Amino acid sequence: MLENVKDPVQLIPVTCTYPSDKMTVNNYFLINPLCFIDAIDLSESKIKYSGSLIASIDLLHLDNNIIKGHDFFRLKKDVTLVVVSEGLVRKFTEAGTVGINFIPVEEFKI
Repeated sequence: MLENVKDPVQLIPVTCTYPSDKMTVNNYFLINPLCFIDAIDLSESKIKYSGSLIASIDLLHLDNNIIKGHDFFRLKKDVTLVVVSEGLVRKFTEAGTVGINFIPVEEFKI
């Protein structure tokens, strides 16, 4: 699924043990994006800062010219946020991937 993603990612193997029956599953991965892009459109976004850190986001707009061609990355101004392209979200959804939740940019708030 990530073979056509040009952005660097780290795949970290995860073993899951279900508490109900103690069954262990080894085919899960944590995906850690290693690409950081300064893509927030500050003129269109509504962001409050605490010093140099983002304290809250009421409205998030990304600069499409900057993110064009990127599928999986972190925002440089808030490395806790991971951005996934609509095309990659569609691939994850069609594959029935579990354990991941996508929030459209226009609905995102912190």
